[in-house]
Amino acid sequence: MPTFIRQDASIYYEVRGAGAPLLAIAGLASDSQSWGAGAAMLARTRQLILVDNRGCGRTRGSYARIGVADLADDCAALLAHLGIAHAAVLGHSMGGFVALELALRHRERVSRLVLAATVAASPARTNALLHDWAQRLEAGADAASWFRELFRWIFSAAVYDDERTMDELTRLALAYPYPQSAADFRRQVEAIAAFDRRADLPRIDVPVLVLAGANDVLFPRDDVTALARGLAQARLAVVPAAAHALALENPARFSDEVLSFLAQADGGAAAASARR
Repeated sequence: MPTFIRQDASIYYEVRGAGAPLLAIAGLASDSQSWGAGAAMLARTRQLILVDNRGCGRTRGSYARIGVADLADDCAALLAHLGIAHAAVLGHSMGGFVALELALRHRERVSRLVLAATVAASPARTNALLHDWAQRLEAGADAASWFRELFRWIFSAAVYDDERTMDELTRLALAYPYPQSAADFRRQVEAIAAFDRRADLPRIDVPVLVLAGANDVLFPRDDVTALARGLAQARLAVVPAAAHALALENPARFSDEVLSFLAQADGGAAAASARR
């Protein structure tokens, strides 16, 4: 298993495909395996770097807390470990928090950003919901019912109402060999609640694509739009037929948006270089 050591953690990662590097950072309770078919689509033309955040998947450590800054520093160290000077960075949900933090703390490592279904500060209503999920998990909630409650918030109604699909998603979640502990879920929830970079958005000076799920109720379109408006070089795109888990619900449109943006940004950088 490819891992590297940073401070008190052994960080798991995978590298797929070839091309310009794209670091993909997953969200709450998600890891390198959470991108579904979207990962294969992105890896067709990019060197896709997938990482398990602290508290998820195959990353292990003795940490008592998890902060978004810790996760961003892990990502910067991963790029250094791989000998990558800078990369495009894709972050989903909490992974978007990490991507923003990475661009602020390690500007030299980030060539451009894709922020999917994310915001600069989690709304109070979302924090309350995540806190309730953490409490239920800590109290020993039935795992199947807990996952179905999670799915109700991250998938569109059309997906949730399909009983066969929900049964299969629940089966896969229960059978996953690297489950997240209740303690690590709580740590990630607390990291989300503590994060607020709204005042720092003007400092981000790289091209940014902000993606909103048309049916997202966890981070609704208006909240995601507010993030895009706070960034100097941002373009907003809405992924149809998708809620919060937009890369899983509509992987073709999701990957098309990401790859088109990166190709345009690459072209613009090449043109600027030629003019110089």
